[in-house]
Amino acid sequence: DFWRRFHISLSEWLRDVVFMPVYMNLMKFNFFRQNKTLAQNIGIFCTLFCMGAWNGLERHYVISGALFGAISVAHNMLLWSDRTEGNFNHRFLCIFPQKAGKANVLNAERDIDKAFTISFYIVELALFGFRQCN
Repeated sequence: DFWRRFHISLSEWLRDVVFMPVYMNLMKFNFFRQNKTLAQNIGIFCTLFCMGAWNGLERHYVISGALFGAISVAHNMLLWSDRTEGNFNHRFLCIFPQKAGKANVLNAERDIDKAFTISFYIVELALFGFRQCN
């Protein structure tokens, strides 16, 4: 229960102290009012970068935070691209095979496996900086 509350309080603190001030200050500019996703991405990157630096100012923690920030921004941009343009082929992001149609259920299940595998390796790469260096 302690760790659950600790992580909730840390994420809320980062949201209140890092993300919201960065986002709100960017929204004062007309350019960012017209491009809210860009302001959101800058806020997300800054938040995760600070979370990496919070673990320590060693190079590997800062790089891991920046990598998690970049991954989150890339994911946000993929979702934004699909929502606005609709031309992004996101079959590999399909979580529910029944939405892919009965003929494509096996392909969708294979695509889910690929998406999980890719996600696993990306997260492992980002967590590589947290290993103990002796």
